[in-house]
This record gives sequence, C-alpha cells and structure tokens, in this order.
Amino acid sequence: MAVHVTWTTFSVLADSHRPPPPHPALDPDAPPALCSQTDPEVFFPEKGASIRPAVAACFACELRTACYEWSLAVTDLDGVWGGSTPRQRIQERARRATRGNDTAAEVAA
Repeated sequence: MAVHVTWTTFSVLADSHRPPPPHPALDPDAPPALCSQTDPEVFFPEKGASIRPAVAACFACELRTACYEWSLAVTDLDGVWGGSTPRQRIQERARRATRGNDTAAEVAA
C-alpha cells in the first residue's frame, strides 16, 4: 500500500520508483549552498565521529529548510542533509505520517 506524503512544493509516493525531485541548490536562482563550499567529508563522517561541523554548516546555509525537505523526499540518503542525520529523517517521516504533513518551516514556528 502506498503512503502519500505531501510537502510544500512536491508530492512523493513513498514506495514509488519515480526519480526524486532535484536538490534545491540546483535551482539557478537559489543562493549558493554552503555545502558546495565545504569539504564533502564533513557531511559523511566516519561512524562515531562528530556531526557538529556538518550541522553547523547546514544551519548557517540559506537553503537549509529546502534541503531538509528535499532530504525527507529522498529516502536512501547517507550523511547529513539539511542539518539532519538519516535516523532523524526516518523519525521525521514517521512523525509526519502520524501527525500530518507539516513542513520544516511550520514545525519550527
């Protein structure tokens, strides 16, 4: 059975095989993403290593909320995206499935 999850700008069937939406940083009108100016290894730390540098970079980035929403739509992501870990994204998807489809901006408000 398909689970329909709706975010601000796109809809995704959780078990569909449609390609994911493009990352917000690919929008030519978007400001530059800080992750594109940071060593990629920061966002993919070794097991047990700190994720704080990645999270700090994400929270300083203007695209963080859009990136976070994107990361929730793409289910097979490793590393830190939009300031969240894979475990945090799984928890947020589950929370949204039970509580509703609030976006990150609405949850933060």
